[in-house]
Amino acid sequence: MAIVSTPGNSAGAMNGDGSRKALLHSTEGPNIASAVAAYRANNSWPHKTVDLRRRDIAIHLPLNVAARSLQNLPGGADATNKDGDVLIQYELVGTATDPASIGSPEDLEWFGRDVLGPDCRRMGIPLVTTVRWIAYRSQPPSSYGRNNGVRLSPAEWDAYSGVLGHQHAPDNVHGDPGAIDINRILSAARGDDDVALTDAQEKSLALIPKIHALLTNDGLDRSPAARLKEGLIGIRALLLRDGDLDEAEVARQLAPLVLAGMPVDDIATAVVEALPDDQAQAFLDALAVRIAN
Repeated sequence: MAIVSTPGNSAGAMNGDGSRKALLHSTEGPNIASAVAAYRANNSWPHKTVDLRRRDIAIHLPLNVAARSLQNLPGGADATNKDGDVLIQYELVGTATDPASIGSPEDLEWFGRDVLGPDCRRMGIPLVTTVRWIAYRSQPPSSYGRNNGVRLSPAEWDAYSGVLGHQHAPDNVHGDPGAIDINRILSAARGDDDVALTDAQEKSLALIPKIHALLTNDGLDRSPAARLKEGLIGIRALLLRDGDLDEAEVARQLAPLVLAGMPVDDIATAVVEALPDDQAQAFLDALAVRIAN
């Protein structure tokens, strides 16, 4: 495995609206060198280019600035490249029409375990996807096109936190990375066991972006502690509505997000006040593990 630094040009600062995303592209070429040549020609730099088969990584930008790999049309989304607190963009060597060219199952697991997972945990991005990933074909239905059936609206894009692909970005037509096995990537990124997730765990993971939005909604004239308390009250409503949720799994995934910029005592107080005892304890246990690490 080789890790090299190939500095590129960023699009500047993020707009800080609270969402946290990781987005996957495919290079449509055979190697990192050809991809870098295209970035230089088009000024379309991602944060990282990854050759899964060779286990090579080229680092182009810090993860806390905006990349340049997405279009942003006049009158379209408020922002694409600059949307949110964090939007990490990865170019994966290979083609969208042939996801196997990007990597074998073992290659996808390596990418999830050694690249995507650590980056997302570091930047507080939920390791979930709540969008459909469809194949890139020459004829419809295809992931290519502005109306491909899976592309998010500007409002949906703005609110989304988690992992998604170029095929989901508004103002864009590209359909990469096609029908990549995103579940395998995310399972490896989370460190899941080989056993299937329970229904409760699946429901918990699906709710994480919604819960993240509750916790990070800025609101007007509200302190971080007030926003956290209101978010936790919203979480309690979700948990009470879906009583079989795995609260500990939700807490484990959310711990880095809850901790971002909040004093621990304020977090603990808000959790205890907002949630029933068993749910509060699950959150506090997860937070304690996160703090210890």
